[in-house]
Amino acid sequence: MPNTSLILVSYFLFDLIILNKEIIAYILLFVISPFIPKSDFLLYIFIFLNTITLAKFYLKSKMKEEIYITSLDNERKLRYELEFLKRKLFDSLEKTEELSIIRERDRISRELHDSLGHKITGILFQLQACLKLIDKDKERSIELLESSIKELSDTLKLIRETVHKLKPKNVYDIEFIKKLLTISSIAKQILNIVGI
Repeated sequence: MPNTSLILVSYFLFDLIILNKEIIAYILLFVISPFIPKSDFLLYIFIFLNTITLAKFYLKSKMKEEIYITSLDNERKLRYELEFLKRKLFDSLEKTEELSIIRERDRISRELHDSLGHKITGILFQLQACLKLIDKDKERSIELLESSIKELSDTLKLIRETVHKLKPKNVYDIEFIKKLLTISSIAKQILNIVGI
């Protein structure tokens, strides 16, 4: 067998092993072995075995490369999911904070309107009545004035109490607990994705 046929057989063996047709490669070696000159038999077998070893090494390196690429793709996918959940978490926190501010403003507005607004309107009516009665019934006018002063004093107390209530509440109010629950559920999703 000439040297060029040796090279062609080696390439053919290499391709068969890469295509996962090892049995055909071994049958081919068995079939051509009688045609190999006895003087070069060991050299030919050595070259064929090296070709087979090289082909298997090539297959293993390809498999490792595919595993590496797959793991990189999975890692990239997990990072995208993690970024998405992180954005979702921050959006949720911002919305929760905005809702808390709106609820607090609404509560303050209701409290000012319901308690202080009615009381001040009542005092204004009493003072207007007092002004109209001052010439006709001085005694009744003084009673209304004293009553208005007492009502105004009570209203000032109510204003102080309302302002005191407006100061930040304890950190562990219901909104804080809701935020914690939202954060913990998103954190669980992140941990599940990461596999922890």
